[in-house]
Amino acid sequence: MLDIARRFDLPVDVVATTIIRSVLGECYDFKCDHPEDKIEIKRTPPHCRWCWTFLEILQKPKTFEDPMGREQKIGSLKVKAKRNKFEEELRRKLRREAVTVEER
Repeated sequence: MLDIARRFDLPVDVVATTIIRSVLGECYDFKCDHPEDKIEIKRTPPHCRWCWTFLEILQKPKTFEDPMGREQKIGSLKVKAKRNKFEEELRRKLRREAVTVEER
């Protein structure tokens, strides 16, 4: 894993998490919907606390202060998964192997 991390300039824990998430997604149909209350946006880069996918924030909800002084939100947080080059290459390889296995 260290060789992969060096080749793609990523931390080893990101490589390990990416492998686990990709294999679970391709082989076992694991899918995380990234619920809004589980998205950590205060840390950089933003990520889902359930599946540790890095996210790109497309739109933040608008906020305003109501007459009682409480902060209210209008709309919802919109995010998109941000894949690194290693994750894209790994998913391509997993799909290629799945097609090869199905053909046999």
